[in-house]
Amino acid sequence: MKLIKEGWCIWMETPTQESMDEEIGFIKSQLKKPFKESRNEIEVSGVQGIKVTFEDSNGRYYERIFFTKFNTLFIITNKNKANADFEKFYKSILINKTK
Repeated sequence: MKLIKEGWCIWMETPTQESMDEEIGFIKSQLKKPFKESRNEIEVSGVQGIKVTFEDSNGRYYERIFFTKFNTLFIITNKNKANADFEKFYKSILINKTK
């Protein structure tokens, strides 16, 4: 799939709080400590979401966007810091930054 080759993808699953926490925990387990973590609340397609970004001292980068719509948890993942295709996609779905 081209999206995975380009370093980003979209995943959908039944929403639970554990789903998001498990995803974030998995990312943290893959990174070399210390790592930077930032969280921003965003609005995607008219619903509240969260964007979580991680970067470790080896330069490994993960960006995850979580939002729930149509009773489905959407997880958008980007693994490349400078990814023009992902940025274009992200800007197309972002309504506005809420905080």
